[in-house]
Amino acid sequence: MALMAAALLSSLGSALVLLGVTESAIASSYRRDMQMFYAVESALARVYVELDALPDWAVATAGLMVSTLTDGDPGGTRAIGDAVVDLRAVTADLNASGAPLPWPPGRPSQWHLFAWAPADGLFGAMTTLPVYVAVWIHELPDEGDPDVAGGRISAIRLHARAYGASGARRQAEMTLVRPPGRLAEPRSWHEVR
Repeated sequence: MALMAAALLSSLGSALVLLGVTESAIASSYRRDMQMFYAVESALARVYVELDALPDWAVATAGLMVSTLTDGDPGGTRAIGDAVVDLRAVTADLNASGAPLPWPPGRPSQWHLFAWAPADGLFGAMTTLPVYVAVWIHELPDEGDPDVAGGRISAIRLHARAYGASGARRQAEMTLVRPPGRLAEPRSWHEVR
Protein backbone atom coordinates (compact mmCIF):
# COMPACT_ATOMS: atom_id res chain seq x y z
CA MET A 1 0.00 0.00 0.00
CA ALA A 2 2.78 2.46 0.90
CA LEU A 3 4.59 1.60 -2.35
CA MET A 4 1.44 2.28 -4.34
CA ALA A 5 0.94 5.64 -2.62
CA ALA A 6 4.56 6.60 -3.28
CA ALA A 7 4.18 5.71 -6.98
CA LEU A 8 0.97 7.75 -7.19
CA LEU A 9 2.56 10.79 -5.53
CA SER A 10 5.63 10.43 -7.77
CA SER A 11 3.43 10.40 -10.89
CA LEU A 12 1.49 13.38 -9.64
CA GLY A 13 4.72 15.26 -8.91
CA SER A 14 6.09 14.47 -12.38
CA ALA A 15 2.87 15.69 -13.99
CA LEU A 16 3.06 18.96 -12.05
CA VAL A 17 6.69 19.49 -13.07
CA LEU A 18 5.79 18.83 -16.71
CA LEU A 19 2.87 21.25 -16.43
CA GLY A 20 5.15 23.92 -14.96
CA VAL A 21 7.75 23.48 -17.73
CA THR A 22 5.04 23.64 -20.42
CA GLU A 23 3.49 26.78 -18.92
CA SER A 24 6.93 28.40 -18.74
CA ALA A 25 7.60 27.61 -22.41
CA ILE A 26 4.21 29.02 -23.44
CA ALA A 27 4.78 32.22 -21.45
CA SER A 28 8.27 32.63 -22.93
CA SER A 29 6.95 32.15 -26.47
CA TYR A 30 4.15 34.66 -25.86
CA ARG A 31 6.60 37.23 -24.45
CA ARG A 32 8.90 36.83 -27.47
CA ASP A 33 5.96 37.13 -29.86
CA MET A 34 4.67 40.30 -28.18
CA GLN A 35 8.15 41.87 -28.14
CA MET A 36 8.45 41.23 -31.86
CA PHE A 37 4.96 42.59 -32.53
CA TYR A 38 5.72 45.81 -30.64
CA ALA A 39 9.09 46.06 -32.36
CA VAL A 40 7.32 46.02 -35.76
CA GLU A 41 4.83 48.65 -34.58
CA SER A 42 7.60 50.80 -33.13
CA ALA A 43 9.65 50.60 -36.32
CA LEU A 44 6.65 51.70 -38.40
CA ALA A 45 5.92 54.56 -35.99
CA ARG A 46 9.55 55.73 -36.05
CA VAL A 47 9.70 55.69 -39.85
CA TYR A 48 6.31 57.42 -40.07
CA VAL A 49 7.63 60.33 -37.97
CA GLU A 50 10.79 60.61 -40.09
CA LEU A 51 8.87 60.52 -43.38
CA ASP A 52 6.32 63.06 -42.16
CA ALA A 53 9.18 65.53 -41.61
CA LEU A 54 10.33 65.22 -45.24
CA PRO A 55 8.96 67.81 -47.67
CA ASP A 56 9.02 65.25 -50.50
CA TRP A 57 9.00 61.45 -50.26
CA ALA A 58 10.67 61.02 -53.65
CA VAL A 59 14.21 60.88 -52.22
CA ALA A 60 13.18 58.10 -49.82
CA THR A 61 11.16 56.08 -52.33
CA ALA A 62 14.00 56.28 -54.85
CA GLY A 63 16.40 54.81 -52.31
CA LEU A 64 18.50 58.00 -52.17
CA MET A 65 17.87 58.57 -48.47
CA VAL A 66 17.61 56.22 -45.51
CA SER A 67 16.34 56.52 -41.98
CA THR A 68 18.46 57.47 -39.00
CA LEU A 69 17.61 54.00 -37.65
CA THR A 70 20.44 52.02 -39.25
CA ASP A 71 23.33 49.91 -38.04
CA GLY A 72 25.70 50.31 -40.96
CA ASP A 73 25.75 49.14 -44.55
CA PRO A 74 22.46 47.56 -45.69
CA GLY A 75 24.35 44.75 -47.41
CA GLY A 76 25.41 41.54 -45.82
CA THR A 77 23.79 39.42 -43.20
CA ARG A 78 22.67 40.10 -39.65
CA ALA A 79 22.84 37.51 -36.89
CA ILE A 80 19.92 37.48 -34.47
CA GLY A 81 20.54 34.85 -31.86
CA ASP A 82 20.95 31.64 -33.81
CA ALA A 83 19.18 33.00 -36.94
CA VAL A 84 20.71 34.91 -39.85
CA VAL A 85 18.95 37.49 -42.06
CA ASP A 86 20.25 38.67 -45.43
CA LEU A 87 18.67 42.09 -46.00
CA ARG A 88 19.61 42.25 -49.70
CA ALA A 89 17.98 38.85 -50.30
CA VAL A 90 14.82 39.92 -48.46
CA THR A 91 14.69 43.13 -50.54
CA ALA A 92 15.07 41.08 -53.73
CA ASP A 93 12.28 38.73 -52.57
CA LEU A 94 9.96 41.66 -51.84
CA ASN A 95 10.60 43.12 -55.29
CA ALA A 96 10.12 39.74 -56.98
CA SER A 97 6.85 39.01 -55.19
CA GLY A 98 5.19 42.39 -55.78
CA ALA A 99 2.07 42.59 -57.88
CA PRO A 100 2.41 44.75 -60.98
CA LEU A 101 1.20 48.30 -60.47
CA PRO A 102 0.11 50.77 -63.14
CA TRP A 103 3.45 52.52 -63.57
CA PRO A 104 4.58 54.57 -66.52
CA PRO A 105 6.96 52.68 -68.83
CA GLY A 106 10.61 52.96 -67.84
CA ARG A 107 9.77 53.81 -64.23
CA PRO A 108 9.47 50.57 -62.29
CA SER A 109 8.39 50.77 -58.68
CA GLN A 110 10.56 48.94 -56.18
CA TRP A 111 10.88 48.28 -52.50
CA HIS A 112 13.87 50.07 -50.96
CA LEU A 113 15.33 49.30 -47.57
CA PHE A 114 14.78 52.43 -45.49
CA ALA A 115 15.50 51.47 -41.86
CA TRP A 116 17.37 48.53 -40.33
CA ALA A 117 18.79 48.03 -36.84
CA PRO A 118 18.49 46.02 -33.65
CA ALA A 119 15.24 46.77 -31.85
CA ASP A 120 17.21 48.18 -28.93
CA GLY A 121 17.58 51.30 -31.09
CA LEU A 122 13.81 51.75 -30.86
CA PHE A 123 13.17 51.40 -27.16
CA GLY A 124 16.48 51.08 -25.34
CA ALA A 125 17.22 48.11 -23.15
CA MET A 126 13.60 47.05 -22.71
CA THR A 127 13.97 43.99 -24.91
CA THR A 128 15.30 40.89 -23.24
CA LEU A 129 15.54 38.86 -26.43
CA PRO A 130 17.53 39.65 -29.58
CA VAL A 131 15.15 41.32 -32.06
CA TYR A 132 16.17 42.97 -35.33
CA VAL A 133 13.86 45.28 -37.31
CA ALA A 134 13.87 46.37 -40.94
CA VAL A 135 11.49 48.67 -42.84
CA TRP A 136 11.15 48.91 -46.61
CA ILE A 137 9.47 51.74 -48.51
CA HIS A 138 7.54 51.50 -51.78
CA GLU A 139 6.05 54.31 -53.82
CA LEU A 140 2.45 53.88 -54.86
CA PRO A 141 0.79 55.54 -57.85
CA ASP A 142 -0.66 58.95 -57.05
CA GLU A 143 -4.17 58.56 -55.77
CA GLY A 144 -7.29 59.78 -57.47
CA ASP A 145 -8.01 63.13 -59.00
CA PRO A 146 -5.98 66.20 -58.17
CA ASP A 147 -7.17 67.78 -54.95
CA VAL A 148 -8.39 71.35 -54.59
CA ALA A 149 -4.84 72.75 -54.46
CA GLY A 150 -4.12 71.21 -57.86
CA GLY A 151 -1.56 68.63 -56.72
CA ARG A 152 -1.92 64.90 -56.41
CA ILE A 153 -2.06 62.90 -53.23
CA SER A 154 1.28 61.15 -52.66
CA ALA A 155 1.07 57.59 -51.37
CA ILE A 156 3.67 55.15 -50.06
CA ARG A 157 3.60 51.72 -48.49
CA LEU A 158 5.88 50.65 -45.66
CA HIS A 159 6.69 47.00 -44.96
CA ALA A 160 8.25 46.25 -41.57
CA ARG A 161 9.68 43.00 -40.26
CA ALA A 162 11.00 41.97 -36.88
CA TYR A 163 13.34 39.01 -36.78
CA GLY A 164 14.05 37.01 -33.66
CA ALA A 165 16.04 34.02 -32.55
CA SER A 166 15.25 30.60 -34.02
CA GLY A 167 13.81 32.18 -37.18
CA ALA A 168 10.86 33.86 -35.46
CA ARG A 169 9.37 36.70 -37.50
CA ARG A 170 6.53 39.25 -37.35
CA GLN A 171 5.66 41.66 -40.15
CA ALA A 172 3.21 44.45 -40.87
CA GLU A 173 2.46 46.98 -43.60
CA MET A 174 1.30 50.57 -43.42
CA THR A 175 0.07 52.80 -46.24
CA LEU A 176 0.67 56.53 -45.86
CA VAL A 177 -0.89 59.29 -47.93
CA ARG A 178 -0.06 62.98 -48.02
CA PRO A 179 -2.27 65.51 -49.76
CA PRO A 180 -0.24 68.50 -51.00
CA GLY A 181 0.63 70.92 -48.23
CA ARG A 182 -0.63 68.68 -45.42
CA LEU A 183 0.79 66.16 -42.96
CA ALA A 184 1.03 62.48 -43.77
CA GLU A 185 -1.94 60.35 -42.80
CA PRO A 186 -1.94 56.60 -42.17
CA ARG A 187 -4.42 55.13 -44.65
CA SER A 188 -4.12 51.51 -43.55
CA TRP A 189 -2.17 49.24 -41.24
CA HIS A 190 -2.28 45.47 -41.17
CA GLU A 191 -0.24 42.60 -39.94
CA VAL A 192 1.08 40.31 -42.64
CA ARG A 193 0.81 36.64 -41.85
